[in-house]
Amino acid sequence: MLIAVSIILIVATTLFVTYYTYHHRKRLTCMGGMMIAMTNAMMSSVSIGTIVGVIYKVDLSTPTIIGVVFGMIVGYITGKPISLMAALDGLGAGIMGGMMGAMLGVMLLPSKVNMMVVFILAIFVIVMIVLVKVIDEEITARVKKSKVELKKPFLLNPSFLIIIVLFIAFSVFSTDYVLSESDAPNDFEVPLTTYNGDSLQAVINVQMFSYEPNNISIPTGESVVLNFKAIDNLISCAIYIYSNDLDFRVKITSGEENFIELGELEPGIYNFACTMNMFSGSVTVY
Repeated sequence: MLIAVSIILIVATTLFVTYYTYHHRKRLTCMGGMMIAMTNAMMSSVSIGTIVGVIYKVDLSTPTIIGVVFGMIVGYITGKPISLMAALDGLGAGIMGGMMGAMLGVMLLPSKVNMMVVFILAIFVIVMIVLVKVIDEEITARVKKSKVELKKPFLLNPSFLIIIVLFIAFSVFSTDYVLSESDAPNDFEVPLTTYNGDSLQAVINVQMFSYEPNNISIPTGESVVLNFKAIDNLISCAIYIYSNDLDFRVKITSGEENFIELGELEPGIYNFACTMNMFSGSVTVY
């Protein structure tokens, strides 16, 4: 519900600002158009990118593509009626916002998702209210106020938008709301095992910028236990590890041994990576 309402509010507000800019395009300066296109594209792409990143969780590519494309479209359509320079400014802002939003959404710990979505939504609403005020100032600065019709839908009424955000925040934080009934947002949990020597232990040292070794070779028929060992006080996304191939998503504890029991694996290559997909490794069963 939170995700759906957020997307609807973001898209509806973005569309109105785009239309409002187009409607008054002849009364806007090139510099004003650049600022409007940049802000509209940046805020919409950051917000959409973050939400899509939350939905896709560990897949950074899809949220990035969606966020960037959405932002570029918004930036170009907002800026082009005013000037090509404004459109170019909007395109650049859309690319930057989409990339940043996607990374933020994917990196979020599940227990922090609700708080961050509401926070992003609040920032989006505040900035868009100010942006509409900027457009109004640009218009009234060039023509007499009495001749300008600045009618806006109730959706863009600042009080209404603030009330909506406060209501969403209250609904989220006053209940045990979860993003998905089938996937309650728990933080990364390591399925710890006690290594008793019966399984083949594969030790992987977690460094600041890598996993060493980044490939483990295991013979077929062996029961395998991965042992992720991180240096003390390690601050890096490398401690958040996921593997779709091996079906785990964990946060390891620095300075300790973290055992993950895999059992016997079929021949093949099984990949794992940090949640930002910056550092990766694999287990090869031959």
